[in-house]
Amino acid sequence: MANLLADKSSREDFPSLDPEQLSRFGARLRSVVQLSSTPERGRQLERRLHSFDASLEELQSEATLVAAYDLLDGVERQRQLALAEGRDRAEVAASSQGNAPGGEIVCHWPGRSLSTGEANVASRGFYDLLDRPPLALWLEAIARPTGRSVGDFEVAILAWVPPAEIERARAGCLACKSGAVAMLESASEALARQLGPFLAASAEA
Repeated sequence: MANLLADKSSREDFPSLDPEQLSRFGARLRSVVQLSSTPERGRQLERRLHSFDASLEELQSEATLVAAYDLLDGVERQRQLALAEGRDRAEVAASSQGNAPGGEIVCHWPGRSLSTGEANVASRGFYDLLDRPPLALWLEAIARPTGRSVGDFEVAILAWVPPAEIERARAGCLACKSGAVAMLESASEALARQLGPFLAASAEA
Protein backbone atom coordinates (compact mmCIF):
# COMPACT_ATOMS: atom_id res chain seq x y z
CA MET A 1 0.00 0.00 0.00
CA ALA A 2 2.89 2.36 0.70
CA ASN A 3 3.81 2.53 -2.99
CA LEU A 4 0.31 3.71 -3.82
CA LEU A 5 0.50 6.48 -1.27
CA ALA A 6 3.95 7.68 -2.23
CA ASP A 7 4.69 11.19 -3.43
CA LYS A 8 2.43 11.92 -6.41
CA SER A 9 3.97 15.26 -7.37
CA SER A 10 6.27 13.71 -9.97
CA ARG A 11 3.53 11.82 -11.77
CA GLU A 12 2.29 12.96 -15.13
CA ASP A 13 -1.20 14.39 -15.34
CA PHE A 14 -3.96 12.19 -16.69
CA PRO A 15 -4.19 12.76 -20.45
CA SER A 16 -7.35 14.15 -22.00
CA LEU A 17 -9.82 11.59 -23.25
CA ASP A 18 -9.37 10.70 -26.90
CA PRO A 19 -12.33 10.89 -29.32
CA GLU A 20 -13.29 7.24 -28.78
CA GLN A 21 -13.21 7.65 -25.00
CA LEU A 22 -15.22 10.87 -25.21
CA SER A 23 -17.88 9.16 -27.31
CA ARG A 24 -18.04 6.26 -24.86
CA PHE A 25 -18.11 8.63 -21.88
CA GLY A 26 -21.00 10.58 -23.40
CA ALA A 27 -23.04 7.49 -24.24
CA ARG A 28 -22.60 6.06 -20.76
CA LEU A 29 -23.41 9.37 -19.14
CA ARG A 30 -26.68 9.54 -21.06
CA SER A 31 -27.56 6.05 -19.87
CA VAL A 32 -26.78 6.95 -16.27
CA VAL A 33 -28.83 10.16 -16.45
CA GLN A 34 -31.80 8.34 -17.96
CA LEU A 35 -31.73 5.70 -15.24
CA SER A 36 -31.38 8.32 -12.52
CA SER A 37 -34.70 9.80 -13.65
CA THR A 38 -36.46 6.46 -13.10
CA PRO A 39 -35.80 5.22 -9.55
CA GLU A 40 -37.37 1.80 -10.10
CA ARG A 41 -35.06 1.05 -13.00
CA GLY A 42 -32.16 2.34 -10.97
CA ARG A 43 -33.01 -0.18 -8.27
CA GLN A 44 -33.27 -2.92 -10.89
CA LEU A 45 -29.81 -2.02 -12.13
CA GLU A 46 -28.35 -2.08 -8.62
CA ARG A 47 -29.68 -5.62 -8.16
CA ARG A 48 -28.13 -6.65 -11.48
CA LEU A 49 -24.75 -5.19 -10.54
CA HIS A 50 -24.27 -7.59 -7.64
CA SER A 51 -23.07 -10.04 -10.29
CA PHE A 52 -19.95 -7.90 -10.68
CA ASP A 53 -18.70 -8.42 -7.12
CA ALA A 54 -15.94 -10.79 -8.27
CA SER A 55 -14.83 -8.34 -10.99
CA LEU A 56 -14.70 -5.54 -8.42
CA GLU A 57 -12.51 -7.67 -6.17
CA GLU A 58 -10.20 -8.41 -9.10
CA LEU A 59 -9.91 -4.71 -9.90
CA GLN A 60 -9.27 -3.94 -6.24
CA SER A 61 -6.41 -6.45 -6.02
CA GLU A 62 -4.85 -5.61 -9.39
CA ALA A 63 -6.08 -2.47 -11.09
CA THR A 64 -5.43 -2.80 -14.83
CA LEU A 65 -7.02 -1.01 -17.76
CA VAL A 66 -8.09 -4.34 -19.26
CA ALA A 67 -9.94 -5.33 -16.09
CA ALA A 68 -11.45 -1.85 -15.76
CA TYR A 69 -12.63 -1.75 -19.38
CA ASP A 70 -14.18 -5.21 -19.10
CA LEU A 71 -16.03 -4.22 -15.93
CA LEU A 72 -17.26 -0.93 -17.37
CA ASP A 73 -18.46 -2.60 -20.56
CA GLY A 74 -20.39 -5.12 -18.49
CA VAL A 75 -21.96 -2.40 -16.36
CA GLU A 76 -23.07 -0.50 -19.46
CA ARG A 77 -24.66 -3.64 -20.91
CA GLN A 78 -26.68 -3.95 -17.72
CA ARG A 79 -27.69 -0.29 -17.95
CA GLN A 80 -28.98 -0.86 -21.47
CA LEU A 81 -30.93 -3.90 -20.35
CA ALA A 82 -32.47 -1.91 -17.50
CA LEU A 83 -33.43 0.87 -19.91
CA ALA A 84 -34.94 -1.62 -22.35
CA GLU A 85 -37.23 -3.16 -19.76
CA GLY A 86 -40.73 -1.77 -19.36
CA ARG A 87 -43.16 -0.12 -21.71
CA ASP A 88 -42.10 3.50 -21.14
CA ARG A 89 -38.56 3.28 -22.52
CA ALA A 90 -39.27 6.00 -25.09
CA GLU A 91 -40.58 8.29 -22.36
CA VAL A 92 -37.46 7.73 -20.28
CA ALA A 93 -35.20 8.50 -23.24
CA ALA A 94 -37.19 11.62 -24.09
CA SER A 95 -36.99 12.85 -20.51
CA SER A 96 -33.23 13.40 -20.79
CA GLN A 97 -33.19 15.03 -24.22
CA GLY A 98 -32.03 18.62 -24.15
CA ASN A 99 -31.44 18.63 -20.42
CA ALA A 100 -27.92 19.14 -19.10
CA PRO A 101 -27.24 16.49 -16.48
CA GLY A 102 -25.34 18.82 -14.17
CA GLY A 103 -23.47 17.17 -11.36
CA GLU A 104 -19.74 16.59 -11.20
CA ILE A 105 -17.16 13.87 -11.79
CA VAL A 106 -15.30 12.03 -9.06
CA CYS A 107 -12.07 10.10 -9.60
CA HIS A 108 -11.57 6.77 -7.79
CA TRP A 109 -8.33 4.77 -7.59
CA PRO A 110 -9.07 1.03 -7.19
CA GLY A 111 -6.71 -0.67 -4.78
CA ARG A 112 -5.66 2.49 -2.96
CA SER A 113 -8.27 2.32 -0.19
CA LEU A 114 -7.19 1.63 3.39
CA SER A 115 -10.71 0.32 4.17
CA THR A 116 -10.97 2.53 7.24
CA GLY A 117 -14.39 3.95 6.38
CA GLU A 118 -13.84 7.70 6.72
CA ALA A 119 -15.15 8.46 3.23
CA ASN A 120 -18.13 6.19 3.78
CA VAL A 121 -19.10 7.92 7.02
CA ALA A 122 -18.43 11.48 5.84
CA SER A 123 -20.38 10.94 2.62
CA ARG A 124 -23.27 9.30 4.48
CA GLY A 125 -22.93 6.17 2.37
CA PHE A 126 -22.23 7.65 -1.05
CA TYR A 127 -18.85 5.84 -0.99
CA ASP A 128 -18.62 2.29 0.28
CA LEU A 129 -16.06 1.01 2.80
CA LEU A 130 -13.48 0.67 0.02
CA ASP A 131 -13.94 4.33 -0.96
CA ARG A 132 -15.81 3.41 -4.14
CA PRO A 133 -18.61 5.54 -5.59
CA PRO A 134 -21.73 3.58 -6.62
CA LEU A 135 -20.89 1.16 -9.44
CA ALA A 136 -24.00 2.26 -11.33
CA LEU A 137 -22.37 5.69 -11.79
CA TRP A 138 -19.01 4.47 -13.17
CA LEU A 139 -18.30 5.87 -16.64
CA GLU A 140 -14.71 5.53 -17.86
CA ALA A 141 -11.26 4.28 -16.92
CA ILE A 142 -8.12 6.40 -17.27
CA ALA A 143 -4.44 5.74 -16.65
CA ARG A 144 -1.14 7.57 -16.24
CA PRO A 145 2.48 6.54 -15.68
CA THR A 146 3.46 6.17 -12.06
CA GLY A 147 7.08 7.14 -12.64
CA ARG A 148 8.30 4.05 -10.80
CA SER A 149 9.29 2.04 -13.89
CA VAL A 150 8.76 1.99 -17.63
CA GLY A 151 5.32 0.66 -18.53
CA ASP A 152 3.98 0.98 -14.97
CA PHE A 153 0.63 2.76 -14.87
CA GLU A 154 -1.95 3.61 -12.26
CA VAL A 155 -5.60 3.24 -13.17
CA ALA A 156 -8.46 5.42 -12.02
CA ILE A 157 -12.20 5.39 -12.59
CA LEU A 158 -14.34 8.39 -13.52
CA ALA A 159 -17.84 8.34 -12.02
CA TRP A 160 -20.73 10.76 -12.25
CA VAL A 161 -21.94 12.54 -9.14
CA PRO A 162 -25.60 13.59 -9.47
CA PRO A 163 -26.34 17.18 -8.44
CA ALA A 164 -28.13 16.07 -5.27
CA GLU A 165 -25.08 14.06 -4.15
CA ILE A 166 -22.31 16.61 -4.68
CA GLU A 167 -22.12 17.73 -1.07
CA ARG A 168 -21.87 14.13 0.16
CA ALA A 169 -19.29 13.23 -2.48
CA ARG A 170 -17.09 16.22 -1.64
CA ALA A 171 -17.30 15.52 2.08
CA GLY A 172 -16.16 11.95 1.49
CA CYS A 173 -13.19 13.09 -0.58
CA LEU A 174 -12.07 15.48 2.14
CA ALA A 175 -12.28 12.73 4.76
CA CYS A 176 -10.54 10.02 2.71
CA LYS A 177 -7.08 9.44 4.22
CA SER A 178 -5.76 7.22 1.43
CA GLY A 179 -6.46 9.53 -1.49
CA ALA A 180 -8.57 6.79 -3.09
CA VAL A 181 -11.18 9.35 -4.17
CA ALA A 182 -10.93 12.96 -5.31
CA MET A 183 -13.16 15.32 -7.20
CA LEU A 184 -11.94 15.54 -10.76
CA GLU A 185 -10.78 19.15 -10.59
CA SER A 186 -8.37 18.09 -7.83
CA ALA A 187 -7.20 14.97 -9.65
CA SER A 188 -6.66 16.45 -13.11
CA GLU A 189 -7.22 20.05 -14.12
CA ALA A 190 -6.86 19.12 -17.79
CA LEU A 191 -9.57 16.48 -17.63
CA ALA A 192 -11.81 18.74 -15.57
CA ARG A 193 -11.55 21.43 -18.26
CA GLN A 194 -12.30 18.89 -20.98
CA LEU A 195 -15.25 17.20 -19.29
CA GLY A 196 -16.81 20.21 -17.58
CA PRO A 197 -18.49 21.49 -20.76
CA PHE A 198 -19.00 17.91 -21.96
CA LEU A 199 -21.22 17.15 -18.98
CA ALA A 200 -23.66 19.77 -20.20
CA ALA A 201 -23.40 18.95 -23.89
CA SER A 202 -23.61 15.18 -23.62
CA ALA A 203 -27.29 15.12 -22.70
CA GLU A 204 -28.27 17.23 -25.68
CA ALA A 205 -27.36 14.73 -28.42
